[in-house]
Amino acid sequence: MLAADDDRHYRRLVTLRTISSLRRIGGNRQLATIDAWTVVVRTAREFKSGERVIFLEPDAFIPTGILDDQLCKDADMVPATFKGRRGYRAAHDKVEILPSRFLSEDNFFFSQGAILHLSDCPQILYKERSTRQKAKWDEQLPEYINFLQTYDIGRHLHVSKYTLEEPSGTRRNPKVPSFILKTEMERVQNCPNLFIKDKYKTMTFQETKKMDGAAMTVYFLRGDSRYWSTHGTIPLWADPELIRNCHFEMGRAGVCTRNLEILRSPDANKYLRSDPYFATAIRLGLPKILAQLAPCIDSIAIQGELVGSKINGNPHCYAKNSHHDFYIYSIFDIESGKRWDPRRTEDWVKTKPHLKHVPVLGYHTVRSIAKSHEELLTRAYLTHGEGLVFKCLVDGRWFKVLSERWFVERG
Repeated sequence: MLAADDDRHYRRLVTLRTISSLRRIGGNRQLATIDAWTVVVRTAREFKSGERVIFLEPDAFIPTGILDDQLCKDADMVPATFKGRRGYRAAHDKVEILPSRFLSEDNFFFSQGAILHLSDCPQILYKERSTRQKAKWDEQLPEYINFLQTYDIGRHLHVSKYTLEEPSGTRRNPKVPSFILKTEMERVQNCPNLFIKDKYKTMTFQETKKMDGAAMTVYFLRGDSRYWSTHGTIPLWADPELIRNCHFEMGRAGVCTRNLEILRSPDANKYLRSDPYFATAIRLGLPKILAQLAPCIDSIAIQGELVGSKINGNPHCYAKNSHHDFYIYSIFDIESGKRWDPRRTEDWVKTKPHLKHVPVLGYHTVRSIAKSHEELLTRAYLTHGEGLVFKCLVDGRWFKVLSERWFVERG
């Protein structure tokens, strides 16, 4: 993460932050700015500019019973059910306001997440005040700054990231293997150092278009892998078609969604070849391609975005029953857990004419194309698609810039 240089892999959905500005927008609502985030709040909640608050990022899910139901409703959190539990989700919404003297030409605003007073959570308020007291009420002391960066509020609130759950059937597929790297990345709003630290003046990033689909991974595990003892054998109950296509002399291949490894169709009445993930991997010959690389390199995995008529509501307007596309954006070494340099990945894909890489828009420093977070957000807004992804060529960090226009068009 660019937001916290010492913590690259853990994403905190709930943090303590400060309201930098607050302005009236009509309809008994105010627009609160928190770092690069904007949140529409109710005037009756009486937030103040400069106030330290609890900020919940979009899709932060809190089960019922943790906070008062009315408090969640007043914070404009959305009722939701996740993994069988009822609760509330911090939303990313377009809020329309009736025209008034407070507005100029726009009558809608984007609300990203939710905020709570510290007093709404007494335990967190006590922890914050006691830490500030130890720091002699100086919020610039390292002790207090470290507290803000590391205090895991989400654990106290039992927060998890709300995602659309994959359909379950009579056949259960296992969770994705532990050696598969997660594809989640920080939003640009959580990268405050981009326009502060000098090192970002010279760091080159690969800028790519963000496809609106579903994460997919195809991997090949060699027989000498340290993970072979736990993941090398294909279960006997797996679909015979998977065994035929993914078993090789030097190892085995596998196909995964974001959360599951596909061993058989979740629908007992369908064959595995009807699954868009597996069907696309086999049509493109990905298991065989990776197996051919096995004598030369360690166990390897390819990650990308699956796009098509059966994925995510078909936002890219594929014809019904047409082939799905797989846009590659990352390749990594399973044994070391390190991703290939983005340029190496792009060059490798170019050697396979039938494979596709996510559209590359260029290689440049962030500050050569924008002077602020707002300009990056505008850049994404003007680009047709879900947004932009930036991958650093120096340290491998990623961040995404989501398009508000795409959000409006997709509803």
